[in-house]
Amino acid sequence: MRATSSPRPPSIAPQLEVSYDDVSLGYFVRRFVTPDDDNSLPGHLSFLPSLFNHSGHGVLELATLSVAQMAAYNQFRGDKFRLQSYQNYGRALRALRKTIQDEDEVTDDRVLAAVLLLCMYKVKDQS
Repeated sequence: MRATSSPRPPSIAPQLEVSYDDVSLGYFVRRFVTPDDDNSLPGHLSFLPSLFNHSGHGVLELATLSVAQMAAYNQFRGDKFRLQSYQNYGRALRALRKTIQDEDEVTDDRVLAAVLLLCMYKVKDQS
């Protein structure tokens, strides 16, 4: 006698949750960091990857994330982009204030890049 097996229920893959950080950083890098396909000029922030610490959460990383989230908000809308951008902007300002108190760190290229990004943030926030 042959055992009958019940049919396997269809497998339903769980829906992947997209990280707002990843979406905003991906958009920001494509739009402002990487070269434009139409010309051979680098993106105007092409220096950023060499300074960025992917595992860190320092002033540069926070400034980049806040600008990226505001750029994503301006492009895609979505209040979560804007809210997270404001939160990370505040964190970046607090980290910058702490960093510039250290004479050794104040002249670091990462600090200058963070200041430039935070200036960019104000422009993006006005858009």
